[in-house]
Amino acid sequence: MEKLVILLNGPSSRGKSSLAQLLQGLILARRRERYEIISIDDFLTMNAQDSIYEEDVYAISPNLCEVASAALETAGGVIVDHVITSKRIFDQLTDALHGYRVWMIRVSCPLEVLRKREAARGDRCPGFAEASAAYLFPKDGYDLTVDTHCMTAADNAERIYAHCLHKAVLYIHGKGGSAAECEHYKPLFPECEVVGLDYQTFTPWEAGAEIRAAVEGLNAEGKRVILVANSIGAYFSMNAGIDGMIEKAWFISPIVDMEKLITDMMRWANVTEAELEARGVIHTSFGEDLSWNYLRYVRSHPTRWTVPTRILYGSRDNLTSHETIRDFAERHNARLTVMEGGEHWFHTEEQMRFLDEWIY
Repeated sequence: MEKLVILLNGPSSRGKSSLAQLLQGLILARRRERYEIISIDDFLTMNAQDSIYEEDVYAISPNLCEVASAALETAGGVIVDHVITSKRIFDQLTDALHGYRVWMIRVSCPLEVLRKREAARGDRCPGFAEASAAYLFPKDGYDLTVDTHCMTAADNAERIYAHCLHKAVLYIHGKGGSAAECEHYKPLFPECEVVGLDYQTFTPWEAGAEIRAAVEGLNAEGKRVILVANSIGAYFSMNAGIDGMIEKAWFISPIVDMEKLITDMMRWANVTEAELEARGVIHTSFGEDLSWNYLRYVRSHPTRWTVPTRILYGSRDNLTSHETIRDFAERHNARLTVMEGGEHWFHTEEQMRFLDEWIY
């Protein structure tokens, strides 16, 4: 399971500590995962008499980073409550957390409210909150900004949870399959909403449009989308223009070179390109229709896919050669897993057990 870092960055007295605790409780209640809170307050001694400078924060930053990294070894994730006021402090933290997904949340409120909160708490040197607001780093590039004046801490915790942790798995079936197959994947993605799409069209340009609409709908609900696609469903997905809209993909026996598959089927059916162009559509004895328009589309729309992808492939796949799948994986930086003896259709008890272990 992916471990996340939620960075709450904002000036002192903006309510980050309360927000972190509420978010921690929300995650535990809904996902049964323990997120550790790593707070700058645990590394600095703050009071109303002594000022805190950037050098002070930079000096304790290695300790904070070390504790955060160690917490990720055992906890489900971490919530970092920080006041970052320089690039070098920011770089220390991001370097230490390299390899983990860091969600950057800016915690803000109006300056006049900040001053009143600082005065009311009485344990901060006057002016520290305003100074940290002025020098906050980075100024932009955040995944989400929450305002602790306009919204309650509970509402902001809900917003952060929805933005960072609310995931949906969209299952795209292969030929002859159905959306109902998504039920198999629900226990494998317990932290996610799992839905299937019963697409009604069967060309890459039409089915791709249906898939894109489904992903757009999930994104509009604030959900981060993980794609699980089977066979030709993977090919349709790669023609949906959704690269920037999904987080990652799991492909099972994907069709990754449709032109080669079509020309192979033409060879099996003893059909030449000239015949296919002249007749438009040719029905074959093995149940597949060959279409000239389909072939033309495939040739004019080479696959472009930039989503982090894992691929499961059976060594006895009769539609895609091992050389073809390996070449695709290398060109698209995908992680390829081969099941020896596996088929294109993963359906036996042994194959399904292998599939489940591959995902889990």
